[in-house]
Amino acid sequence: MNDDGLPGGTLCAGRYVVGKAVAAGGLSTVYRATDDRDGRPVALKVLRRSLAGDPDAVASFAREADHAWALRHPGFVEVLARGWIGDRPFLALEFLEGESLAAALSGRYAGGAPWPEARRILRRAGTAVAHAHALGLVHADLKPGNIFLLEDGGVRILDLGAAQLIDDDSHSGGDRQSRPGRDRGSGFGPDRDPGLDTDRSSGLDTDGGSDGARAALTPAYASPEMLLGARAGPRDDVFSLAVIGYELVSGRHPFDGVRADRARALGLRPERPTRIPEQAWRTLRRGLDLRVERRPAAMAGFVAGLSSSFLTALLETAVMVPAARLARIIGETPLAGEVRRTVRGRRSAGPHEERSRDREFPPPG
Repeated sequence: MNDDGLPGGTLCAGRYVVGKAVAAGGLSTVYRATDDRDGRPVALKVLRRSLAGDPDAVASFAREADHAWALRHPGFVEVLARGWIGDRPFLALEFLEGESLAAALSGRYAGGAPWPEARRILRRAGTAVAHAHALGLVHADLKPGNIFLLEDGGVRILDLGAAQLIDDDSHSGGDRQSRPGRDRGSGFGPDRDPGLDTDRSSGLDTDGGSDGARAALTPAYASPEMLLGARAGPRDDVFSLAVIGYELVSGRHPFDGVRADRARALGLRPERPTRIPEQAWRTLRRGLDLRVERRPAAMAGFVAGLSSSFLTALLETAVMVPAARLARIIGETPLAGEVRRTVRGRRSAGPHEERSRDREFPPPG
């Protein structure tokens, strides 16, 4: 029997055979398990036994399940099913082979990663988070421990336990699409079905997050506004990813470990890492700005700006913009004609060709 009291060999929902515990947090324990139908490994995330009778803990777990269930993007860990083990809710997730970015920063990236490698990781992580923003969800706890590097080069965003819905009056702004399925419940309420739920039609929980969720932030990567109690918005995720990016490329924290609210009070400014190109540094520096209004409003624009040249950044941003809006932005210039031709070529390539070039992030739609 493992340390949380769930015996090895336990059959969950008539399908998942529990193995050993592989990770544990304050709210849940993660087990390696086997799908009895096809033999593939899965990760079972189970609410801790000591919290089974705590309504707030169950509600927090349910919110995370709703958020993960609704996103369905290759940059987030895939949710396979959800259900109950006795009186405890669980999530069945894809089993990831690789290491967290936190582990990589202590190992192969100690002292900093080469810029092309750092940019690839940031682009993939940022594109996934931009997808969440488009659906009205802020991660609110981006940190190296919540970014997973797969053995095949892929990147996954983990742990939506602190995620919050974007408030219409949020200080952070940003474009977003309509939120899907907000009239559906979490499936973990008092009238829940005790069996296995694989119906993916439910969407984001209407609860935007609790004080407990906000308290879960990690100070070294949180924005000044969040540290002072403000509700999270897209610019707060941009700040967190910028801190991660600085640490990834330089091997050190941009403010030498000083949390952002104190760094702002002290007037601290990050120094440019030697490995990063000038264009990318301008974007990263904007993401690290301790004044929220000066940070990029949209994660997609921040990711595009990390490209090494202005034209590349413009092209990467342009493919995300509707044609009519793009025409208003770039006008009628020789450069505009080149941008339009390139964008049309990328859009007409189709999803299969795009997947072969960048398997982790197929175009939206």
